[in-house]
Amino acid sequence: MSSSVKKEMWSNVETTFNANSTGPHRKGSDLEKKWENLTSTQRGIYQDHQRMLTLTGMKL
Repeated sequence: MSSSVKKEMWSNVETTFNANSTGPHRKGSDLEKKWENLTSTQRGIYQDHQRMLTLTGMKL
């Protein structure tokens, strides 16, 4: 996916978010950074969960 397509997609996310938000308006770059932070945090939580399952002998 090209960077121009990504910028256009985040612009669409920005427009939709700001149209539906009752709070302060956010820029697409701010929303993208928040998304990256959320996915990074959740990835770590999921990996910890998988590690715990492996340590207890459970397999998925």
